[in-house]
Order: sequence, then structure tokens, then C-alpha cells
Amino acid sequence: MGDELLLCVRGNTGTISIATLPLKGANVTRGIVPICFNPQKVNRDFSYYQFISSYILKQIKGKTYGAALMQINIGDLRKISVLLPSLQEQQTIVQKLDALSAKTKQLEIIYQQKINDLHELKKSILQKAFAGKLNT
Repeated sequence: MGDELLLCVRGNTGTISIATLPLKGANVTRGIVPICFNPQKVNRDFSYYQFISSYILKQIKGKTYGAALMQINIGDLRKISVLLPSLQEQQTIVQKLDALSAKTKQLEIIYQQKINDLHELKKSILQKAFAGKLNT
């Protein structure tokens, strides 16, 4: 194991993560399935983006069953329909999605700071109002 995708098949089915090379040789539980790819045909990061898409998640959720413990069979998992453009197209798509992801993270940081600033402003205004120091 290392440098493949890890897919949760029990509990919160469809949760996916990338196993980095430092995890090589580590064990996984029965509820996690390592997904390996032929690097000459499939870009691992392209597959990751595909597995977090609603296209794949809907298929996984549709094949998930159980009441107390939600799970998906490996046989059903193998029937999931994936898209497989050329390796060059996959790499181009990954570059674009990586750039969008980075921009999204930057925006999240900016908006979280704005939310934090608004909470601090609200506290300050309330403190002044309760102290009778709020000027209109």
C-alpha cells in the first residue's frame, strides 16, 4: 500500500483518501479498500477527483445497503461506472482541478477571516451597548 486510493466501504461509504508513500506496507481494516491503478492508463489524482464527484458518490450510495451498518459489496463496487479519458486529458483535468482547489482554499480562508472579524465586531458592539457606551 502507498500511492493508491483508500475507499471506505463500511459506515460512511464513499469516503475516499489518497494513501501516500509513507503509508507503504501499512494495514487497512476490512472497511477500507485500497484501489490501485495502472499509471500508464490512469492518473491517481484524476481518479481521486472522480471519486469525490457526485457522479461516483451517487453510484456508491445507490449500491450501499444495511440498517445498523451501511456497506457496499466489493462486487458492486467493481460495477461503478468511471470515466477514462486519455492520460494526457486526465493530467490536464487534474491541473485545472488542482488550481481550482487551491483558489477555493484561498477563498475559504479569506471568508473565514471575514466571518471571524464580524463575530468580533458583534461582540464589541454588544459590549458597548450593555455598557451604555454605544453612540447613535
